[in-house]
Amino acid sequence: MVILTTTTWRGLQLKLRRVIYEFLEVVSDAVKAESGDTCYNNIAAAFTELEKQLADKERWRPLGKLFRLCDPYAGSDLNTSSLVSSLADLFEGTVQYNRDNREFEGAKDANITVSTLCHLMSDGAGSPLDRLAAVNAALMAVRGDKCLDYTYRSEMDKMRQESFDSPDNTGMRQWIYQTCNEFGWYQTSDAEGQPFGHRFPLTFSVQQCMDAYGTKFNQSFIDAAVAATNVRYGGRGIRVRRVVFINGSIDPWHAMGLTATRSRHAPVIYVNGTAHCANMYPSRDEDLPELKAARRRIGRLIARWLQEDDQ
Repeated sequence: MVILTTTTWRGLQLKLRRVIYEFLEVVSDAVKAESGDTCYNNIAAAFTELEKQLADKERWRPLGKLFRLCDPYAGSDLNTSSLVSSLADLFEGTVQYNRDNREFEGAKDANITVSTLCHLMSDGAGSPLDRLAAVNAALMAVRGDKCLDYTYRSEMDKMRQESFDSPDNTGMRQWIYQTCNEFGWYQTSDAEGQPFGHRFPLTFSVQQCMDAYGTKFNQSFIDAAVAATNVRYGGRGIRVRRVVFINGSIDPWHAMGLTATRSRHAPVIYVNGTAHCANMYPSRDEDLPELKAARRRIGRLIARWLQEDDQ
């Protein structure tokens, strides 16, 4: 999969906002496609009630118990954004890797799919907020987490770790740095028409950049960095040969990629029903026919290009 930013400075401003929106829009579409409106509506009701209770200090202690928070909720804006973002990520991550064959790399939650979460959200046991807590508990159980480490301070402590010996530092610090220094691509709640509330906007992501890597990584710096990346690599007008671009329709990142072929020298394969980098994982009998066909086509393309080099 190759993901591209936008092509012009003016387009950057519009597209950056739209991409922020599009990530959760694709997540929302995947939820609806897998389980219909009931799951989507229950998620929306849960996050609406969550935000309502977070605004009521009398509800903080019960919420902490319900979601098994490692630290008591203290009500700051950054902690609120961090908590709501963490709960939204339960769905974001599941959609992104939905049915990917990840067991071989030790993924503990590879068997958790969008359908799994939507079953929990729609089984009628308790309020929508109770169902959201059940989703949180289910993923904590498979990951072996004893509590939800949600605080902004804890998140920043992890992102500032520069030692490769840090168990939490398996690439996230480097990836977030790239978003701050080159790409953008933040998973924010700015969009309308998505069910995850509005408590982790773009300003939250920018604050993370500044707190993790230095105050120079403000909004103006990030905008300029993304514009420079587009100039350097060509954005959606990228001109390359012997490159195949693969995107899955369920992968939220496909909104930033090429989904239709623009040049016969750089074909695009858009795989319906698949998620993030599905073609790069080991094959299995239950793979979708579209995925099997995509792998065969990729193999033929690479074989042809290698053969051309030998001639």
